[in-house]
Amino acid sequence: MSFAANFNQLLFFVGFEGLTFMLARMVLDYTARNDSAYLAPPALILIGVVTGALFVQMKLQDLFIWHLLLFGLVSFAWHRKSNLKDDKLTEIAGKVAAETGKTVEDVKQSYTMTRRLLSFGLISYFVAFAGAVYFLIRT
Repeated sequence: MSFAANFNQLLFFVGFEGLTFMLARMVLDYTARNDSAYLAPPALILIGVVTGALFVQMKLQDLFIWHLLLFGLVSFAWHRKSNLKDDKLTEIAGKVAAETGKTVEDVKQSYTMTRRLLSFGLISYFVAFAGAVYFLIRT
């Protein structure tokens, strides 16, 4: 491959990564803020299948592992950053409970379940993306 072809492929890849991160972030943000985290996994599965098809369509198969690594690192960073210690979670839950009228335990349980559902959504994206790419490469 020539330098120009490699450079074009790299630019497509960077644009693809940006688009993927924006879509995933929008889904995570919207579902978390609207108390509808149960919608994140199906939405991210759909995004995974569509982006997997785009990935193959743009002939980026050579960069497959790089996409998984970058998206995985960002996902793990988010997961780690969202992990609150129990005392910090109790403190924040107390403030939210005072504002909303819910109990502290309800707020803590809601946060924990939302975090789990969003994490499941990210894993669902990985599986859907990898499955779509694998299927489209093999056919």
